[in-house]
Amino acid sequence: MRVLVVEDEVRTAELLRRGLTEEGYAVDVAADGPDAVWQAAEVPYDLIVRVHVKLSHAGAQHLRVAHGKTLSPIVHVMVT
Repeated sequence: MRVLVVEDEVRTAELLRRGLTEEGYAVDVAADGPDAVWQAAEVPYDLIVRVHVKLSHAGAQHLRVAHGKTLSPIVHVMVT
């Protein structure tokens, strides 16, 4: 399963990447919304994990349809 983690905080992104990789997932990280949109348009992700990133509603919608007919589920995670 290929996962895109969208997180602008380097330490948090690395922790998520490492944890998901240890569980057997192939993980890419995007530092911001525009980078995530670009990556999602290039790679068919099975899941997109968005961690408290300021991504406009339009940007989030773009992520959902970036693959045309293939919709990648987006999970929003709030870290406190």
